[in-house]
Amino acid sequence: RPPRSTLFPYTALFRSALSSLDERSIDILQSRYLKEEKLTLHTLADKYGVSAERVRQLENKAIKKLKERLEG
Repeated sequence: RPPRSTLFPYTALFRSALSSLDERSIDILQSRYLKEEKLTLHTLADKYGVSAERVRQLENKAIKKLKERLEG
């Protein structure tokens, strides 16, 4: 594992990229990928009152935006 000082620039970059997303997009990504118990598109659709397809679109848009910010 690299030393913490080596990771800091990447951590700051990732946090900056995340700050470009709205709360709903962050929640969708966390719920789909980062939480121990991952939520389905349908569960998130019910939570936000949209279709599962719309959640998928929001998820893809958020991932694309993160990639663009991280690749620079």
